[in-house]
Amino acid sequence: MRLSFLFYIIPFFLFSQQNKTFEGKLIYQVNFVDSINFHNNFAYEMKIFTNDTLVRIETESVQLGKQILIKHLIRQKYYVLLEYEEQKYAIQHHILPDSTKNKTSFKYTFKKKNVNNLRLKKVKVRYLNKDINEIFVYPKISSKYVDVFKGIKGLPAIYSLPTEMGTYTYELKSVVEEKCPIDLFGIPSDYKKISFDQFINEITNKKESEK
Repeated sequence: MRLSFLFYIIPFFLFSQQNKTFEGKLIYQVNFVDSINFHNNFAYEMKIFTNDTLVRIETESVQLGKQILIKHLIRQKYYVLLEYEEQKYAIQHHILPDSTKNKTSFKYTFKKKNVNNLRLKKVKVRYLNKDINEIFVYPKISSKYVDVFKGIKGLPAIYSLPTEMGTYTYELKSVVEEKCPIDLFGIPSDYKKISFDQFINEITNKKESEK
C-alpha cells in the first residue's frame, strides 16, 4: 500500500525573469478516469494555499479519500493529514532527492493559449530524451507550489498524472492573491503524528487482528 497524490530550447530571455513571490489560493479542477471501470470515475476541486514558505494542498485519492498535505518549502518536509477507520493521522515525510533530475528535461514551445483568464504556455516534458507528456504552465508563478515536474519554469496549469488505478487530469481554474491565516498550516491537536512506516505497520496490524 502506498500514498498516491496524490502527477528545451527557447530564447532564454522569455524565461529569465524570476517568478514573483506568491501568497494566496490556487484552485484546480481534477478529473479521475479509472483504467478499468468507468463507473469509478470522479471529479473534485484541489485547493492550494500558500504564504510562500508553507503550502497546504487539499486533495483526494482513490485509495484513501480526502487528504491534506502541509509542506514546509525551506525545511523540505511535509505531513499528510488523513482519516482511516475513524482515526486521524498526520503522517510525516521528508522530501527525498529527485531520482529523475538528470533524466527529465523540458522543451518550451511558442504555443500559448488563454484558459480561465490565464495566459498559459505549452511545454513538452521529456524523459531520457523522449517526449512523454505535453502540459501547459502559468509562467507568472513558480512551480514550487505544485512540485510535480522538478525544475520546470512556471506553475503546471494543465497536466495529467497516470497511476496504477487510472489517470488524474488537472486544470488550474483560478488564482487568488490573498493573505492566508497561519492556522491553515498547523497540525490539529486531534491528529496522531506518525511516520509513514509506523502508519503502514499500524493499519496492517489492525487488518491482521480483524481476521
